[in-house]
Amino acid sequence: MNNQATSQILVPGKVPNVVTNCNGDASFSFDLIFPPGVNSGIITTTATDPINPGNTSEFSCFPVSSTTPWQSAILTQNQIEQIKAWTVGGRTYVYVQPKFPNAGYRIVNWGSLAHTGNNFNADASVERFTGPSIQSVVTTAHIYDLETLSAGNYTFTFKNSGTLVTSLGFSVGGAVVLNDIDDATKFVRRQYLDFLSREPDDPGWKHWTAEITQCSNPGNRLAGETEPQCVERKRANTSAAFFLSPEFQNTGYFVLRVYRGSLGRMPFFGGSGDTAKDEFTRDAAMVSAGIVVNNDLDPNVINANKQAFVNQFVLRPEFREIYDSLCNDQYVDKLFQTTGAPRTSKERQDLIDELNANAPNARANVLFKVVDGTTTKTGGALTFNTPYGEAFYDQQFNPGFVQMEYFGYLRRDPDPEGYVVWLDKLNLFGNWNNAQMVLAFITSPEYRARFGQP
Repeated sequence: MNNQATSQILVPGKVPNVVTNCNGDASFSFDLIFPPGVNSGIITTTATDPINPGNTSEFSCFPVSSTTPWQSAILTQNQIEQIKAWTVGGRTYVYVQPKFPNAGYRIVNWGSLAHTGNNFNADASVERFTGPSIQSVVTTAHIYDLETLSAGNYTFTFKNSGTLVTSLGFSVGGAVVLNDIDDATKFVRRQYLDFLSREPDDPGWKHWTAEITQCSNPGNRLAGETEPQCVERKRANTSAAFFLSPEFQNTGYFVLRVYRGSLGRMPFFGGSGDTAKDEFTRDAAMVSAGIVVNNDLDPNVINANKQAFVNQFVLRPEFREIYDSLCNDQYVDKLFQTTGAPRTSKERQDLIDELNANAPNARANVLFKVVDGTTTKTGGALTFNTPYGEAFYDQQFNPGFVQMEYFGYLRRDPDPEGYVVWLDKLNLFGNWNNAQMVLAFITSPEYRARFGQP
């Protein structure tokens, strides 16, 4: 048979095709739903020659059975990264952030809030995956709304399947505590640190601070706008500008697309200062190293850094596990399958020919063209050299924006439900301003709690 045989799996409602690599090997997965009353069976796989469809061969039969890999788990007090309470706008909230040892944990239900007198409690449900899991520290969080409380002392108890995990005593009432992030100068500095991973340059720091403080002059406000309303609007605009900036588009957003376009996933952030698990900050720092020269972006350094990054990226174990066994044409097809970007037959063949020429760093060069394909010019402006690279850039813009809201503001990986909600809202409204996405994150208790009293 041809060594690129197609293995066709016949599953009710699904007929996926799997093409082997040059060695005749292929890996695949699919969901098998057993009919009512049936919890076991036998799977038969058949190889089909794509050139001669009638040439088939049954090559494997194996038994399967239904199992439930998720099991109930009980958290310990050490697995609660943060628990804190605050009162803002007359309402009191409690923030709970667990920290799991790997990606094999999930919160099934955060539990309904209950209270008796001044004692509140919530009983969450947690499950642990018994199969293999990614060894990455995973954080998630939840905010409980205790509504309006009278001045006094209270207790919040967090349980897991009826078992006490931790408790928090807190008071409501007293003097208002200011938050450092409300200072315009400190707010702008955090945007540099959180999105560009560097201290601000003096001209930029002064410019963006002035964007906020100008609200003190009534002539700089919109018609009918109060100073607090102007400050709120300007803070959101200023923060959004850092994601939209040429510097971030050449660094952080580039890193996001390399991961998503080749590995089919976003990089992990890790959170809670766990730098060993923080893929994004590490790699964004690698791409952004030395790119600001005399307070300006140096395009030569940017282009060299991006190329050096993909040269190194294709040598990583996760990338090699996916791509090393693929022939050149399969390598190109797999990249386009992962990005989902359109390409013509000629564009595909041009990339295959480039690989066949065995030029140095050929696979890294092709990866770069598929997920980016740009040349950085003066001021960080991007010139797209490949239509499919530009298509992938546009395609990932909204997902990348939402991803960075979590990375930049909350310093953690997104919770799946929240990510979907914000991505759907951004897609619906068409832009971050109408979706009020940046404003929601920078005014959220979770963000403000990083710097003081929310």
